[in-house]
Amino acid sequence: MSNKTHFNFKKYKRNSVISEDFCTFVQILYNSYAQMRLRHIILFLLMTSFILPIHGLDVPNGNETRYVYSATGEKLSVRYYVAKPNVTRKFGVKPEGSTQEQVMAVSQNDYVLGGKLRLQNGMINHVFFEGGYAKATPVSSITYDFAFFYYNQDHLGNNREVVNASGNVQQITNYYPFGAPYADPKAVKGSALQPYKYNGKELDTMHGLNTYDYGARQYDPILARWDRIDSRCEDFYAVSPYVYANNNPVKFIDPDGNSPLSALIKVAAKQGVKSGIKTYIKKNIEHRLKNYMSKDMLKQFAKDADDVMGALDNSWWETALELVPVAGDIYGGSKFAKQMTTAYNKLQDLENKYIGKIAKSLPDKERKKFIKNMRSKGVADARKDQTKGLPHGGDVKYEKGKGIDGHHSDKVSENPDKMTDPRNIEFMKQEDHIKYHQQYGY
Repeated sequence: MSNKTHFNFKKYKRNSVISEDFCTFVQILYNSYAQMRLRHIILFLLMTSFILPIHGLDVPNGNETRYVYSATGEKLSVRYYVAKPNVTRKFGVKPEGSTQEQVMAVSQNDYVLGGKLRLQNGMINHVFFEGGYAKATPVSSITYDFAFFYYNQDHLGNNREVVNASGNVQQITNYYPFGAPYADPKAVKGSALQPYKYNGKELDTMHGLNTYDYGARQYDPILARWDRIDSRCEDFYAVSPYVYANNNPVKFIDPDGNSPLSALIKVAAKQGVKSGIKTYIKKNIEHRLKNYMSKDMLKQFAKDADDVMGALDNSWWETALELVPVAGDIYGGSKFAKQMTTAYNKLQDLENKYIGKIAKSLPDKERKKFIKNMRSKGVADARKDQTKGLPHGGDVKYEKGKGIDGHHSDKVSENPDKMTDPRNIEFMKQEDHIKYHQQYGY
């Protein structure tokens, strides 16, 4: 098996690569955007710009694949056309598209709810959840049977095993460092069961593509290369814009094709965020309110807290944990802050819910003490949050000893559930605060 390669990244010229791989000829060309245009037996890849995903591909026997993405790059659907025999295409020539007479079969996958629901030809096919998926089998036009499967993953997020609801192993995939599966039959089982494998990404094998869809780019585990340059390549001058995970796939991963990060840091950070949220619930909510709760209310609180943790599922955990790119912000910039605000808001809403319940359940005398105590805690929380850079307290910055009060924007008498909510606090000068209440009451 020979392998002749020539790349010229500097001038982004078209370059052909011919290699003999298990008696299959492979040809790769690059367009003016330095995107891989031809690979394996692929005839033509349709691209719109160097930062957008593949629009479509064509192969010499007339088969076609067409992709539809949202404006933000989220894959919405993919349609596969299978050509009739004797239909051909020329290498390097953009096809006009197949006519109805040339197409033998068409199938389509649609990705709904951010990819958590996949439809195949209009019918539910897979429902994904953290740690696994449910495979749907249609019983009638409106009902389905669901079989549940679960992933066993390594520290890189690779799906090494898939087990069914009974715990029986249905799929085994072992990988070389850059993602190619072992060729040894003893190291593989049920390879066709499901396509989400290396890094948990979907492997698209239709029409000879054989790449993993990471969102921003497609990754070829045999070549260990992306299909286009890194959109942030100017931040990584020492690294080729085509290499995967900084050329160190054991230590680094690339969650969406945009920036590699340390897999070990990801695991540690994920556990750290979860631990932090549990601590927040324990210290900032439960400790503050438990003396006012009945045993039944405490039980319900524990259940609701678990529900909040469940709602903060993998879809935003993974996004929030773009913590330490190889070059860039320590906390992933505004994206991290935005996602953590999602967690903060859910936890504050949980506290508000129980503040309101308690306020309604207490006798008048105890209720007044409770409100006085909680009002002051809300102001104190707003002070802390403002010093941490959260947008609480309004335009006035709190300064100790400067005669600045915390004002509840929504009246506590009408909205007792918001008395400890820092998002409901606006700082103002004491004289302005007094005038406000003289005019509008308390």
